Amino acid sequence: GRTMKKSIRLFVALAAILSFASCKKEIQAPVAEDEPSYSLTFVAGAPGTKTTATVDGDKVNYSWTKYDVDKFSVYEIVEGKDPVKASLTVGELTDGVMSITATFDEPLTSGASYQAFFNEYVKAEQKSIGSDYDQDSDVLESEVVKASEEQLNETGIALRFRRLSAICEMKLKDLAKGEYVHSVVVESLDAKALAQTVADGGKENSTSIKISCLNEIAADGTATVRFVSLPVEAANLKVTVETTDDGETVAATYEKAFAKPITFKQGDLTAFGVTGLTEKAPAEGFVLVSANQTDWSGLYLLVGKNNNDYYAFDESAYVDNTWGSSSKVMVEND
Repeated sequence: GRTMKKSIRLFVALAAILSFASCKKEIQAPVAEDEPSYSLTFVAGAPGTKTTATVDGDKVNYSWTKYDVDKFSVYEIVEGKDPVKASLTVGELTDGVMSITATFDEPLTSGASYQAFFNEYVKAEQKSIGSDYDQDSDVLESEVVKASEEQLNETGIALRFRRLSAICEMKLKDLAKGEYVHSVVVESLDAKALAQTVADGGKENSTSIKISCLNEIAADGTATVRFVSLPVEAANLKVTVETTDDGETVAATYEKAFAKPITFKQGDLTAFGVTGLTEKAPAEGFVLVSANQTDWSGLYLLVGKNNNDYYAFDESAYVDNTWGSSSKVMVEND
């Protein structure tokens, strides 16, 4: 009867009190002040700052692309300590605006500053496809910024980038042989740094840049190749060009040493022509005149000419413009 109902009500009330006390205890449980890691978001608006370029005369218009999202790195800068690189950096492109989220595997340091990079060095070996230049070699750095409490939690930290590298466009002329430019080597004869290589975790300067490409040679013997360089003042340059008909076999090698020094300015597009290219004969005076699959032996042979004599070479014997063992053959004139 009444006694049973009263007992049930007391039991329910007691359970409610205990439950409330438990919840209150959970809410008031202390939270560690130092988190083991933290993340920040940075926002880079539509540039003047980016690699992918549309060239309009001498003007270069830059924009972010979806291929840029994995090319960023971010560093935490604290006075008296070495900069710390974020363990993970992820970009996201939305309506032309690039958001960059960086995660650091350490507690947030009060008063820290931050700097972001788009790529970190100009490569000594680059690729050029058509009118484009190597997107992995263009180097941009942001200004050093601090984060307000609001930016840490919500809006993101605004970044402005500047270009550290120089964009170069060369128009090659007098290319009499070959359908395509296969590679170009730009070399500083006075040992000035044009690019960098990475070895043992550090960067080393390189005095040359090799650009691999397959850029079409026009009917007038001209072709355009773009590349990225470190800024350089008054460098004495030499250009070596290899052409091809099939994308594999070298049709001809051309060289040109500039009579006047040239300057590549930081952040700017430098356009220049390369005229007076001279065809370079391979070692021992041989000139490559044809490449054919033979009916005998099945070997792929290169045919070279020295004076009026013709020689056949195994394909492997012609490496870096150097001829190996050969045998004299008869070649019928056309």
